[in-house]
Amino acid sequence: MSIAKKCTFLLLLVHGLSTLASQKPMEADLKSIQNQGDSLMRAGQFDKAIACFNTVHKYALKNNDSLSIALAFNGIGSVHLYQKELDSAVHFYFKGLPYVSVQPNKIERVKILNNLAIVHTHLRQYQKAKSFFQEALPHSEGNLRLSILSNSYGVYLQLKELHNAERTLKEAIYLADKLQNPYVKSVLYTNQADFYIRRKQWEEALNAGFKGLKLKEEIQNKDNVVVLNNIGYAYHQLGELTKALQYYQKGLHRASLQEKVQLYKNLKTLMVDRGNDHEALLYFEKYDSIKEVLQAEEFSNKIAELEQQYESAQKQQAIEALEEENNLQKQLIKQQNYIGVFVLLLSFLVAAIVYVWFKQKNTRQELQRASLQQKLLLSQLSPHFIFNALQSIQSYLFLSKTESAMEYLHGFGSLIRGVLESSDKECITLAQEIDILENYLLLQQAGSQNHLKYDIVTESISSEKIQQIRLPGMLIQPFVENAVIHGVKDIENARVLVKFAYANDYLNITVIDNGRGISESNTSAKNGLYTSMGMNIIQKRIQTFNQTHKKKLFLKIENYSRDKQYPGVRVSIEIPVLNS
Repeated sequence: MSIAKKCTFLLLLVHGLSTLASQKPMEADLKSIQNQGDSLMRAGQFDKAIACFNTVHKYALKNNDSLSIALAFNGIGSVHLYQKELDSAVHFYFKGLPYVSVQPNKIERVKILNNLAIVHTHLRQYQKAKSFFQEALPHSEGNLRLSILSNSYGVYLQLKELHNAERTLKEAIYLADKLQNPYVKSVLYTNQADFYIRRKQWEEALNAGFKGLKLKEEIQNKDNVVVLNNIGYAYHQLGELTKALQYYQKGLHRASLQEKVQLYKNLKTLMVDRGNDHEALLYFEKYDSIKEVLQAEEFSNKIAELEQQYESAQKQQAIEALEEENNLQKQLIKQQNYIGVFVLLLSFLVAAIVYVWFKQKNTRQELQRASLQQKLLLSQLSPHFIFNALQSIQSYLFLSKTESAMEYLHGFGSLIRGVLESSDKECITLAQEIDILENYLLLQQAGSQNHLKYDIVTESISSEKIQQIRLPGMLIQPFVENAVIHGVKDIENARVLVKFAYANDYLNITVIDNGRGISESNTSAKNGLYTSMGMNIIQKRIQTFNQTHKKKLFLKIENYSRDKQYPGVRVSIEIPVLNS
């Protein structure tokens, strides 16, 4: 189902101090410094903001001011969240939480719980995010409650708890109306339209979409592309193609590149449904060109983000080193009588730190080299099946089978996208691997002359487990490709079976074909994966995996049966299940 945009998470970060009824001079100064830190953080001056919050923490400790300590940690955690340093954000939020009990500082506690939920949402740890939102909600009110309800909806949606998602969304809409907050209410109606689209309740989706569109027009909010696309999509599914086209085209006028990707995709599908293949092809070409631009931008953003994280880590290490040096100097002044012993202890400590640092550095370098080697090996596997797919597309176009070419091209695009998305990851989910295999075998089946049949079987593995199990990406596909290209080529009633089973924290994978098998006289098999450069690549990947993981990966290749003419081949792989 094509949906304009996933659920809009408001993720309203909460920071700052509540107004205190009575304040001592020092408390008033701390509040001023805390507010200054909040302002600097919002302005992107993170180092100065951290300095302000550290000052608050320092003086709050001296005065045993638990509330100010909690809010200083909350501020530091929020800075790390702004910088997408999620582990550090969680660390400081948890440090601040014990300093604020439910009474009398329940609002400050709710703010920290809300921020913890937001961090875990970014980390995609939705169950933990849900628990923090549920703990915060009973003690919240006003706009803070609206923020928690809005963010909770997105979490429930990710957890597929649709009843809770719908209930929470309706409560948030009611509260936004009560608080007279039309902007948030318009966003919530957009989410509601998206929710009903997911459930294929097209009339309800239209009703929510028009309410959101009306609110945006009333407050002169021109950011209406998502709601226009949702309305167009609902009309599309109801068969009112002219109205759908009107709203899709309205959305294009103000759409960003990311929004145009979805709109062009929906317009391509609409034109196919109207029987206008020429227009469908034009929209597909626009969709494809923008997709390439966005992928390039995403790659650049990832590089910039990594550089920023590296610089931030270097600065933090420098600050910690300076603080450590300052503490050591103070101790030296106070303990002149123990200077000799202190120097020996310090030398030992420095030597240990340097030893551990070098050891960790070498380990990181080895892991980086191993990861790079794996990515390079992955890139060598792709051309084997891309060339055959392109030939099939060319054949369809030559024979003027436009519809077949479009379907084949769509499948080919899905396959390539799956390969590209997994190529820069050390591991992918079992669901993603199955999707890649399904797309590949569908393409091979479409282009086969021998009525290729295939089955992909998951034995006793739940749908939830399929989404959780992780394995090295593109490890199974070369064996499936070899079964199709070398095993069952030119064989009538060709069959390929791919079977997944899970037991004792191992994923057992079997690839079986009914082809010619492996023998000294079978030159086709000898030129295949099992004795070629492809096998060397697979062996190197297995070797790299086993060097960087405690549990080992095992591979076995053998003839499947004793049939002399068509013994077939069975490939057995045991992969230790990787952590999510």
